[in-house]
Amino acid sequence: MLNMHRSEPNILITGTPGVGKSMMSSMLSQRTGLEWLDVSKIAIENECLEEYDEEYQCSVLDERKLLNSMKGPMSEGGKIVDYHSADFFPERWIDIVFVLRTDNTILYDRLKDRGYCGRKLEDNIDCEIFQIILEEAREYYREEIVHELTNNTPDQMMDNVNRVCQWLEQWKIDNQQTYAPDRAILISESFPVARSPLRITNEFRDSWIPSCSKFPLAFSTRETSNNVKRHLGTLHHGDQA
Repeated sequence: MLNMHRSEPNILITGTPGVGKSMMSSMLSQRTGLEWLDVSKIAIENECLEEYDEEYQCSVLDERKLLNSMKGPMSEGGKIVDYHSADFFPERWIDIVFVLRTDNTILYDRLKDRGYCGRKLEDNIDCEIFQIILEEAREYYREEIVHELTNNTPDQMMDNVNRVCQWLEQWKIDNQQTYAPDRAILISESFPVARSPLRITNEFRDSWIPSCSKFPLAFSTRETSNNVKRHLGTLHHGDQA
């Protein structure tokens, strides 16, 4: 059951590393005023990392410690959660789930650029090919709150941001809340994409590949062990989740 005492919803942005979760979460936070929670950064700041895995070149996440550190903020509501796994958080924490998807060829180039190689690269690509995270989300959450978004280009990114903003506006209406004037968004009849007066600038296009997340997550595949699914990458500054 959802926590209807929250004055603002919690949104989960998930998907394979490299699909653009961090950039989209950052843009949504700026548009809506909701707080962006970069889970990998929170894990590092709260020392929720265990041993280092040499094969996958990343640390292992202490899940219980991380969840305990997030319990308070999540109960407040108004959070945009940026994480690579869909079945990690208590279901009651999340009001809606957006699973970002990216073409395999595009994703391969992005991950190569951030230094992924060998088994780590292969597992992430396989994760996207077999839509592991999307299936996890559909199994773990109620079907009606899970939405798949294609995220290959800056234009698609803007459409996706608009769609989430439209959902948030409707949530406010359904829960008898209203936006402040500076957050007002026009609702289009052509749901799921709501157009907005924002424009895609050359600066935004140029920054599409570099990421705003400093602590990229590694991978999540159904074929791997639970330990492997808990890995948290700490590779390069400027990567995106």
